[in-house]
Amino acid sequence: MPNIKSAKKRLKQSLVRNARNRALRTTIRKRCKKVLKTVGAGNLQDAQASFADAVKTLDKMGDKGIIHKNAAARKKARLSKMLKKLKASA
Repeated sequence: MPNIKSAKKRLKQSLVRNARNRALRTTIRKRCKKVLKTVGAGNLQDAQASFADAVKTLDKMGDKGIIHKNAAARKKARLSKMLKKLKASA
């Protein structure tokens, strides 16, 4: 445990930030899984709606630094590829 006042404050801040970042990363995973689920079901309209939601979330988290910008771009590209494949088959 920290003894210095500033170290105690930093510990509290890091715990709060850790919890917030964990929740935001969970949100990203949920939104991406929703896209995968709707694409797997073959529902194009729902897939497009969930894709737009996932892209918005990934962009926000990339800008905030919750995940790396390139990681966000990679996830968006992979989801987009799946959506294009669904459109081609439909």
